[in-house]
Amino acid sequence: PWAMPATEPQRGAYRDALCEDLPDLARDRLVSVLFDRPVVLPRPTFHHLVSKAVAGARWLLDRPTLWTPAPPGLPGTAGDSPVAGAQRPDVLCLDLALAHHPDHPAEHRQAFFAWVELQSFVSAGAVLWAAARAASRVWPATGVTAPDGTPLDSGWPERFRRHLQGPAPTEGERWAVLEFDPWNQRTVFDQWMLARQVGATLCEPSALLATVRAQPPGARHRWRVLNRCIWHTGSAAERDALGHLMRDPALGWHSPPANYHRMTKALLQHALGAPAFPSHRAERMVPLARWRDIAERTDDLVVKDPDSYGGQAVWLAPAPALL
Repeated sequence: PWAMPATEPQRGAYRDALCEDLPDLARDRLVSVLFDRPVVLPRPTFHHLVSKAVAGARWLLDRPTLWTPAPPGLPGTAGDSPVAGAQRPDVLCLDLALAHHPDHPAEHRQAFFAWVELQSFVSAGAVLWAAARAASRVWPATGVTAPDGTPLDSGWPERFRRHLQGPAPTEGERWAVLEFDPWNQRTVFDQWMLARQVGATLCEPSALLATVRAQPPGARHRWRVLNRCIWHTGSAAERDALGHLMRDPALGWHSPPANYHRMTKALLQHALGAPAFPSHRAERMVPLARWRDIAERTDDLVVKDPDSYGGQAVWLAPAPALL
């Protein structure tokens, strides 16, 4: 039910439904990111994808020692900080690719879902909800559900908000979706969708810091921050503002900057081939210096920067000199 048929009229109707109510800039970015290559999956293949993703997520979340240590160089990640290290993600976003076994490249039956990436940005929950609503309008007979498998009209946005609040919500707290220069990001559409869905303000760290500091000492609101900032991509001024926010005990964090550097594709080097982790025998990952352990030729490799995002810093069949 999530697959997009290759017919242009249905693609257009789905695109219009998904972009409904989006600002023009966010609509343009959404179309450029999500509508490059429509894919149609048979239902059994789709369910195989879901089962592999769920089993992989459980394996990772059951091993927090792989991803909780704080990466170096981030302010506010010391042991006495309220955001020390990575946090258990509220939303785990998994990317997989339909690949062919390298020994049988022409045999379709050898295709499998290969692990590509994982992230913990909260905004994925809002995008999936928008996708479900749009799909239900274009393909009502498929029985598309909310992201948690419940009927679309059963109050998913409010349940998602309560999921983020946890068992002890704070009365009168305010919400912010935090990003560096959000309206110039390729992914501004999902940040905007998230802000609208949970009733948050979409802003930069400096704007939120100014708002927090302007509150009277005796009447400070607690802020719940849904972070999208990737530390090394911000300007010096915005990183400084983010550092101040991270050290403020009045702010509660979801997907803090440490998560981006710990909940990454680099974890797959520990997972691939491990007992109970769902992977194909052709899937292997090692640090760059050990590439000869898994391939004799560089044209059998995909090389990725662990801190890359948005499809950047990825090399297919790299030249030996690059390695």
